[in-house]
Amino acid sequence: MFVITPMILWILLIETNFVPKSEFVNRRVGQILLIGYFSNIYSRFVTSINRFVSIHLPFKYNKIFSNFNTYCILTTYWILSLLMCIPYSLGDECNFMFIEWIWSYADTQQCILFSTLEDFVFGVTFGSITIGIDFLLLCTLTFHKYFVYKDGKIVKANRKSTIFGASLKLDLHIFYRTMSSNLCLILMLISFHYIVDHVEESTILTFLSTTFVWMFYHSFDGVVVGLLSHEIINHILVRLGIRKKNVPTTRSVKTSVLKQNIKNKGTN
Repeated sequence: MFVITPMILWILLIETNFVPKSEFVNRRVGQILLIGYFSNIYSRFVTSINRFVSIHLPFKYNKIFSNFNTYCILTTYWILSLLMCIPYSLGDECNFMFIEWIWSYADTQQCILFSTLEDFVFGVTFGSITIGIDFLLLCTLTFHKYFVYKDGKIVKANRKSTIFGASLKLDLHIFYRTMSSNLCLILMLISFHYIVDHVEESTILTFLSTTFVWMFYHSFDGVVVGLLSHEIINHILVRLGIRKKNVPTTRSVKTSVLKQNIKNKGTN
C-alpha cells in the first residue's frame, strides 16, 4: 500500500492538472515509489525468515528476533532501500518517472544497468529465495507431523500431532498467498523489463506491460498477502460480530508448537 497509494494519487493529480507538471517532483515521487517497492521486498524476505525461525528454531527465536535485533533489521532494510534509490537521483542520466501514463526508467545505458540489477535481478532473486524458505518450512512441518526422532532414529509418529497439523494448515495458507504474490512479482518484472521491448510501438500495450502490471502486482500483493491474512480476517469478523474474539492466532499456534518441541525433547 506504501507503493500503490502514492502511485494512484500522483497519477490523478497529474492527469487532472491539479498540480503543475514538474520533472523535479515527478522524479522525487518516482524515488518514493521505489523506496516502498524495495522495502516491501526486503520486508517479505525478513518475514519469511521470521516464520521459519519461529517454527524450526523456536528456542532461539526470542534471541534472534529480540526487540533490539528487530529494530536493527528494520533500520537496515530501510537504509538499504534508500541507498538503492541514489542512482535514480542523477537527473537525466538516471531516473524513474511517470510520463504519458507510463512509469519508466530513463533510457540511458547507466539507468538500464541500474534498473536491471536493482529491479529485475533483485526482485527475482529475493522472490525466489522467499518461496524457497517457505517451502523448506512446509517440509519441516510436514516431517514433524508424521515423523519423530527417537533414540537417534527417525520413526513414524504413533498418532497425529494436532498441534503440528494446525501449524501446517496455517502455514500452508501463508505459503500459498506469499508464493502467488512472489510469482506475480517475477512475472511483473519479466513483463516490465523484457516483454515491453516487443510491444513498445503500441502505447496501449506498453502501458499494459509496464504501469498496469506494476499497479496490478502491488494491488494483488496488498489484498492477497495483507487483507487475506488470518489475523486481519479474524479481526474483521470479530468487529462484524460474526466470530468471537477468542480465536486461534498465529502466535498461539506457534506457542503450542514450542511446547510440543519441549515435550518431545523430554521424552526422547
